[in-house]
Amino acid sequence: MFNKATGLLVALMAFSASAQAPATKTPATAVTPGELVSAFRFNPIAAKRRFTGAPIRLQGEVAGITEGKAGGAFAVFGGPWEGYLVDAAISEDAAAKRIPGQHVIFDCQTVRPGDLSVGIIHLVGCKLR
Repeated sequence: MFNKATGLLVALMAFSASAQAPATKTPATAVTPGELVSAFRFNPIAAKRRFTGAPIRLQGEVAGITEGKAGGAFAVFGGPWEGYLVDAAISEDAAAKRIPGQHVIFDCQTVRPGDLSVGIIHLVGCKLR
């Protein structure tokens, strides 16, 4: 009887530990600004489903820095993308250290879907890697 109870207790503890194990984090999709633009030009619905809500690692050359609201800023990425703009929301401290022409890698939380209809691919929650 003692062995059955001990076995049941061990099984319950193992089940409980596996149920409480943290979920594995989804790896970030690594893209360049040009790849994002190509994806949204080719099929905006598929691109929105792929990139919205998913972490993104954005790698490219900064074309400029603009101020945002409430102490934020944006790193803007340039390219021959007529009708499209790619930017990444960053802190003012991070923006103060960026210069046009600088190659950067940002880990971003996601693409904000609200701006896609006007050709702005806006990444939010970005931190310099």
